[in-house]
Amino acid sequence: MHSRRKPHATLRKAYPHFAWDTPALPLELCDMIIDFNHTARKTLARCSLVCRAWIPASRYHMWTSIRLTPTNIDTFLSLISSDQSTFLPYLQNVEVENAFKKIKHYHNFWNGWDIIASYLHDLPRLRSFTLSKVSWGLLDDMKWSSSVLYTFASVTKLSLSNVSFHDTPQLLAFLCNFPHLRHLTVAICFAFIDEGLFQDEEDAMSDSLLGHDTSVDVEDHVTSPLVVPYPLSGWPSLHSCHFTQGQLFDVFGLHVASRQEMFAWMASFTPALCIRDLSLYSITTHELESCGILLASVGKTIKKLTISFLHTFYLEIARHVNISGLSSLTTLHVRQIGLEACDCTKLSTIFLLLSQIRSTKMKSLIFTLSVDVLEGLQDANWATFQRCLALPHFAEVEEITFNMHYATASPSEEYFRCKLPESHRRGILRFNFLHSQQTNY
Repeated sequence: MHSRRKPHATLRKAYPHFAWDTPALPLELCDMIIDFNHTARKTLARCSLVCRAWIPASRYHMWTSIRLTPTNIDTFLSLISSDQSTFLPYLQNVEVENAFKKIKHYHNFWNGWDIIASYLHDLPRLRSFTLSKVSWGLLDDMKWSSSVLYTFASVTKLSLSNVSFHDTPQLLAFLCNFPHLRHLTVAICFAFIDEGLFQDEEDAMSDSLLGHDTSVDVEDHVTSPLVVPYPLSGWPSLHSCHFTQGQLFDVFGLHVASRQEMFAWMASFTPALCIRDLSLYSITTHELESCGILLASVGKTIKKLTISFLHTFYLEIARHVNISGLSSLTTLHVRQIGLEACDCTKLSTIFLLLSQIRSTKMKSLIFTLSVDVLEGLQDANWATFQRCLALPHFAEVEEITFNMHYATASPSEEYFRCKLPESHRRGILRFNFLHSQQTNY
């Protein structure tokens, strides 16, 4: 119990009936009251000024998350540089977005980033770190930064979206700085190709006049084997790994092999990763082999697999991808939307994956499809679909969900239920109709 200090005598005279000497509420109850205001930042700010005992609970909510951009990074830098600043230990989630519209914003961001990173990497409560539209290598004076080499030992969740590095080894070195990850999300993370692949017009013209061959096989360059200089014994706590889609901004000179090299690198860990939730969006032809290697390496622990293919054909998928070794699989989510539906109008890829499953623990099947894909099926295709769903491995399936994207009129649910009568009889079919303009593929 915490006692209040005795008030001034004039207050006692003004409020004689107030119980001045009664003890204060227990600190635990005060914390609960403050917790109810966790979204009201102004209220939390006032609470933090009441007394020292209320500061931890107030700041816990006030400084749970921060978002650094080129427009506020200078203010944040001056705040943390102050001798009176004491809020940093309360930070749990940091989002960094370098979405600059003017080149001076880009310079301002990097001028302060190295200093800020030196503060952030050692915070005991920092759990989540998000980088968006951050580039190492876009400008000559913004190459590999010393801040990338800091180790963020407390971070358990890392999200990268539109993040570029000078080359793939630098990307892998950056990932090694998060040794205790539990959740990793990568949406378009790439490295820059050798500058020699993109000559300026003057160099190209002089080479042409001298009779030099200026053609460069970019594909051969991209798919060259990677020698990994940063071995890792593995992220022992990594449970979910999502390679998702992102909105690619207009930058020339992208090294599109970065993701396939990440797959091969992660598959080489000893002991193998224990990933339970794996998402692989828009697998390309060049990524098929490394994708298959990764699935073979971590397959025994995967419980949920989300997968889709981009501009990839059935025979190529069958040659490299095999999910029969996913013995713990309970949920399979297959996507075929937009460009991902290329060469899949007859659901051949779905039929292939369903036929490969050998797990006896299957509980859920999810299909995210364009309506055009299903409407183009013939009766023979529907019969094949029904036979796949009737395989012994799916006897214990509790739910089959169709997330169906449409562009004009919403399709008829009854039509699709009639095409899968056995699953409809079991009561396990679920349909979600999503308008294409309201969803992000």
